[in-house]
Amino acid sequence: MMKGEIEATTLTEPYATLAEKKGCRLICEAFYHGTEVASDKVDAATYGAFNRAVREAVRRINANKGAYLHYFVDYHKAKDPEIARLRPQDIRASRIVVCDPAPIPRDEMQRTYDWLKSWDMLQETASPLHLVNVGVQAQAHAPAG
Repeated sequence: MMKGEIEATTLTEPYATLAEKKGCRLICEAFYHGTEVASDKVDAATYGAFNRAVREAVRRINANKGAYLHYFVDYHKAKDPEIARLRPQDIRASRIVVCDPAPIPRDEMQRTYDWLKSWDMLQETASPLHLVNVGVQAQAHAPAG
């Protein structure tokens, strides 16, 4: 993009911050709210433990986003000297959006499935419910009791 070969691209942090520092303008932001993907070898108890850990991380990050900004720089700095020159305070904490894990909403599952089918993918898959073990997902997201 900086060479003029493309007009726009998608970026994650800390590259969005670096692009702004270089004079680029963000025209749109979207947040990945995520649902983790696990193989059929992960049982509901393990998946549930993972979700509890993620919920705790979400709680901690949302309580003090500034304390976690350095991870964006630290992760990339060895491979990218421009990122190494960023300071954590260069990254806008308001861009960091994390939320508790939750089951994939059925309408999102269907919309994604339909989109993939429109690109001639998943031809052997008759339903989005064949892609998600809804029972394991429900158990893993059940309230701790």
